[in-house]
Amino acid sequence: MVSRAQLLGLALAMAASGSALAQNEWRDRKFLEAAIQENNLEIKLGQLAEQRGTSLELRAYGQDLADGHFPDRLEANRTAAQLHMFVPLRGPRGDRDVRARLDAHSARDFDREFVRFMAERQAEDLTAFREEAAGGDAIAGLARRALPILQRQLETARSLDRALNGHPASGR
Repeated sequence: MVSRAQLLGLALAMAASGSALAQNEWRDRKFLEAAIQENNLEIKLGQLAEQRGTSLELRAYGQDLADGHFPDRLEANRTAAQLHMFVPLRGPRGDRDVRARLDAHSARDFDREFVRFMAERQAEDLTAFREEAAGGDAIAGLARRALPILQRQLETARSLDRALNGHPASGR
């Protein structure tokens, strides 16, 4: 015979398990929303670098940002649609401010500030995607597939940062 205490313990364990699942789902959804917004921002920043960059290397890096994030954005949007998620097309105001701040620089300063910013941002992105990739769901798979592109783009940003600013930005 099952006692009341055992039933209560089982109910609490099931509630905690459900709560953990809900928390993981919420975290995955927040990651996916942030990933889509980051893809959108980096596509726009890549296009900005293609237009404003003074060196062939920086313009090529801008093209790589725009081209590299486009397929990831499509896959992330498909995943969000399957989860019946609404993801705003525009990112947070801070992201819009970043683009305006970078665009306001003179040509040479633009190159320096752009690569410094991207080296730091790519390092943050890579960390977040590595953490998400450790899971076992569709969103973790999406994160795992994006890792090689993010790693390559981070290495390029750091190389350009060393060339233009004389030091590696973030993640030395």
